[in-house]
Amino acid sequence: MRSPASLAAKGLLGVILSLVALLLLALPALAQAPGPTPGPGDALARFFMFLSLILVGIIILSALLVAFLMWANGQPVPGLSPVLQDLTAREVDAEGRPTGPSNIVKIAVGVGGLVVVVLLVAFVVPAIMSGTQPAAPTMTPTAVAQATTAPAATAAPVVQAPPGVAQTIQASGCGGCHTIPGVQGAAGTVGPSLANIGTAAQEIITSPGYTGQAKTVKDYIHESIVSPNTYVVPNYPANVMPQNFQQAIPPDQLDALVAYLSSLK
Repeated sequence: MRSPASLAAKGLLGVILSLVALLLLALPALAQAPGPTPGPGDALARFFMFLSLILVGIIILSALLVAFLMWANGQPVPGLSPVLQDLTAREVDAEGRPTGPSNIVKIAVGVGGLVVVVLLVAFVVPAIMSGTQPAAPTMTPTAVAQATTAPAATAAPVVQAPPGVAQTIQASGCGGCHTIPGVQGAAGTVGPSLANIGTAAQEIITSPGYTGQAKTVKDYIHESIVSPNTYVVPNYPANVMPQNFQQAIPPDQLDALVAYLSSLK
């Protein structure tokens, strides 16, 4: 039957080996883990932390070495003599001759094998797996220069109505029913949008459903202003637009308004 000291020694060694294995497995992840850029204070704190760990390790190893030497010379070591006795014990045959290595040699061989396995799992296998993955494409200096010097997309020109035209539209209340680019506040939805009336007018006067007399874009826009019920765009109400714009808007202002709306494509 084994002594309590023998069982305690083996239990302690098992705990130490488990901690060493966990530490070795965690080292690659700790080395690759991203972290904030250390400042001068962080670097100094890490230096003192490592220095403290080294000093503690030296003290522990020195104490164990002194205890082992004391025990080897026949001097009692309180609390450690049974453990050391068990570690250095060897199996013997019936005649008292040693038949195998001591327990400490067996432990050293086991620890060495464990370390080799851990290193293989932690370093060699990831290296082999990363070598089988395709490398990311790299950009040549020419491609990088082209990517960084590519011209930005040209912004669409901002439409701005002439001051006199904008004043006529605002004074007549056109923006309350129509969306008209270049005129502040002209965002109505009761009537059709005039954002592309220069293009839409040409399609309307050539369509079979057109009921007016205009032959050109400007004639259609002029007709729509002075006689809005001659042709009403489908899906929009009739009798909403005032019928007196030909008398309310001076001819020169009306011509300028028609010319501006014709330019909206």
